Amino acid sequence: MKRRRGIQRKNAYYSYTQRFHGPNIAAAYYILSLRGGFKYVGQSDWFRADQRGRFSWDFLNHRDAHLEEVDMSNTVINYAGLWNLDGQRSLRTLSLRGCSEVDDWFLARLHMFQDSLEELDISHCPCITTGGLAALRNLKGLKRLDVSSLPWDFEPWVGRHPAGGNVAAVPHHR
Repeated sequence: MKRRRGIQRKNAYYSYTQRFHGPNIAAAYYILSLRGGFKYVGQSDWFRADQRGRFSWDFLNHRDAHLEEVDMSNTVINYAGLWNLDGQRSLRTLSLRGCSEVDDWFLARLHMFQDSLEELDISHCPCITTGGLAALRNLKGLKRLDVSSLPWDFEPWVGRHPAGGNVAAVPHHR
């Protein structure tokens, strides 16, 4: 119960930050507060939290920059927390590797990136089922999907995007 409340608190909507600093800064702060990392469009440098959760506040200098790549691997991001990334229409790469809170509902919410997302890593996410993959059909530009080490057999999906296109998939390994 206490753990669940902690996860809910960490995934709260950052409306205060968004109101005063804009959606790009709010999204960046949310990512860093969960010990994730990101890269802005047109830049090569990544902003990341260290192992203790500390990070540079230099991201505040990029108020108008949009996120291009986000690494939330091994964080507690969940369906509710995804609201903090709403409006990031330039997001091309999203890594959710090992996220224990990512589930089918989360995958259904990814439609917000339907026009931009090209690479998605949902490997090692234990709460995803085969039914949740159907939601990925909304991701029109998806080119790479990593589903390695999911708790079910992925073979029927390899190479086929639910919307009919081809996806370079990294299949399930036992």
